[in-house]
Amino acid sequence: MITRSLKSIRRAGYTLIEVVASASFIAVGMAGAVSLSASMIAQEELSWRVAVARNYQENIVRLWQLGLTPGEVMNLIPSASGNVKLAEVIGTLPTLVPTGQINEDGLGVMESAVCSFTINTTNVAGAGAGGTTQVTVYRPTLR
Repeated sequence: MITRSLKSIRRAGYTLIEVVASASFIAVGMAGAVSLSASMIAQEELSWRVAVARNYQENIVRLWQLGLTPGEVMNLIPSASGNVKLAEVIGTLPTLVPTGQINEDGLGVMESAVCSFTINTTNVAGAGAGGTTQVTVYRPTLR
């Protein structure tokens, strides 16, 4: 029969201080992981909104570069009011304003226009909060 001394039996477990200390380390680590996860989800949502908005803006300027007038472009491009996903992303309606003609050396006379609108960075559709994106585009004189 094996007998252990009372002293060796007491050393077999963890003390309450060790358990509390290890639990606090685990809690701090889990809180950091949750915080990081929440910020990554928010960043992914914002990246999605910017990507959709830039794609929408690029479609507008490409149609203008193909020779359509600003009115024709705005009639052809889907409206944010008719599309739930666009309504989430577009804060203010896009504008395409011709700004005149420029004469670049070696390129000839070119028309220019500015396309701008606000990207909605909140979860409220049509709130308009966010940054304004503006692109100046050029095309050869067509008309």
